[in-house]
Amino acid sequence: MSLRRLSDAECRDWVRLVRTPNIGPLTFARLLERFGNATDALAALPEIASRVAKGRRIEVPSLSAIEDEIAATQRIGARVIASCEPEFPKLLVSLDPPPPLLTVLGNLALARPDAVAIVGARRADGGVRPRPRH
Repeated sequence: MSLRRLSDAECRDWVRLVRTPNIGPLTFARLLERFGNATDALAALPEIASRVAKGRRIEVPSLSAIEDEIAATQRIGARVIASCEPEFPKLLVSLDPPPPLLTVLGNLALARPDAVAIVGARRADGGVRPRPRH
């Protein structure tokens, strides 16, 4: 994938496609590969759904809902970054397929390749405690 910054319109279409139910990272990647961009993939979804979804309608989020989401993200100082953009974390780009988008708040430089992250719960048992034996 070539690295490039998305325009505002492209970003909105990426978010719309990602927020569409049943469009995960793999389907997203396949749609971009097939149609070349999120705009054309969104336009093709009704026809694709009519063939594959067995009568179920595909519910693409409205453009206004996505614009509201992006505006709310920006109001708190966060931003949406696409996997094709240069600042997207390199280790995530290496996944096959990578997550299409990240919403980032804070210092993205901390996600550089030589960083370490520990992700987990404070209580690894999920809050389930063994029953006492009598």
